Amino acid sequence: MRTLRQDIDRRFRGQWLAIAVVALFPRIARRKPGYDSPMRVLRRVALGTVLQFALRHWVRPRLREATALHRRGTAELTERLGREPTAEELREHLLG
Repeated sequence: MRTLRQDIDRRFRGQWLAIAVVALFPRIARRKPGYDSPMRVLRRVALGTVLQFALRHWVRPRLREATALHRRGTAELTERLGREPTAEELREHLLG
């Protein structure tokens, strides 16, 4: 059974991009899409599509690779040291 905190954290993780965009461009949040011209709606849809494509095909795979590298490095160092490695030890192992 999920706690309320876990449910809120999960929903927040899914909204990080929207929160960042509104924080950077607050006027976007006040704009009513119903009053937009067809050209502006088309631009908004095109920009959203390009952004989703970029995130799905370029950013997400790189993040997965970095996560896998971090996990492998942590596992190797944990096995070698017999304890959880510090951030500095992990950095030296992965980069050095």
